[in-house]
Amino acid sequence: MIGQIRGILLEVVEGTLVVDVQGVGYELEPSATLIARLPAAGGEIRVHTHFVVREDVQLLFAFDNRAERDLFRAMIRISGIGPKLALALIAGLSLKDLARAVAERNITVLTSISGVGRKTAERLVVELKDLLAGIPTIAEPTRSRPSHSNEALDALVALGYKPAEAARIVENVADEAFTTEEIVRAALKRIARQSEAL
Repeated sequence: MIGQIRGILLEVVEGTLVVDVQGVGYELEPSATLIARLPAAGGEIRVHTHFVVREDVQLLFAFDNRAERDLFRAMIRISGIGPKLALALIAGLSLKDLARAVAERNITVLTSISGVGRKTAERLVVELKDLLAGIPTIAEPTRSRPSHSNEALDALVALGYKPAEAARIVENVADEAFTTEEIVRAALKRIARQSEAL
């Protein structure tokens, strides 16, 4: 299994990263947290990965840190949750919010993520309870600097959204979040809600 990759970020194409590792270009499916922290093209990148092999495709998922990768692995072991839905959960909820929702058995919070129905949310509560019980309290984020919105905008554009659309969404959600990662999560949630309304 490929557990970690370090190389040079070549490009981001429709939300997929291409990383050069000694002449081999790896295509990676990144988490939203990783997207928000990407260096410029040509910069070095080090990521934790999970390799998924199916009959029709092989995918290498990439994460900003080991805890996020381990959470992803725990989620995809749960019946009804595939890799894409696990990524959506990680993008839609911070680790702190997810831990709180599981501890409080808050099905409403979990089903607010596109693709998560009530039965899936109930399985999440049961199967993630022990895993998330030991998560330390995360300090409240400091107030945003203007650069956070710019970084979030760059991340959304890298995911394939048009600059004008991304700028509008970031402007609408900037007051809801303080860090780059929170702005990206809030923006993706807003976009998902708009898509469902169509």
